[in-house]
Amino acid sequence: MSRWFLVLAAVVGSCAANAPLVQEPVLPVHFRRTMCFGPCAAFTADFQADGSARLALVRGAAGTPLENMAPGSYRGTASPEAFESVARLAAQAAYWELDASYDDPRIMDLPAVETTLRGHTVYNRHGGPDLKALYAALDSVVFGVNWTPDLAH
Repeated sequence: MSRWFLVLAAVVGSCAANAPLVQEPVLPVHFRRTMCFGPCAAFTADFQADGSARLALVRGAAGTPLENMAPGSYRGTASPEAFESVARLAAQAAYWELDASYDDPRIMDLPAVETTLRGHTVYNRHGGPDLKALYAALDSVVFGVNWTPDLAH
């Protein structure tokens, strides 16, 4: 009897080990890039669970879909599926365990990235974790939206 229990436990255990990890949704998402001295984009993008998106563009960047857009307010739509890699990368980075701020107020000439995923905000300007892959995934979402001017603003 105990041999069958061990076989059953091994089968169930191997199935659980091979089951895909389900990522919790990260929406709503807030993603802000501040100005830099180089050719970087500066914007604030907000995405809701219903797919609605807003962009406050300060400056586009050469080589990106934002490069020919005028500064201002925009609206768009992003599917929740667009955030699957964001959720995976955030989980890998233990995003929800990170501190709220990584900064040195004595250093004023560095750009910052501020993200809020599922209610947890991380402001990363100096001395913070390497979240470049997460930021690249968020950039991909921003660049993938068909932004239209928000004439109400």
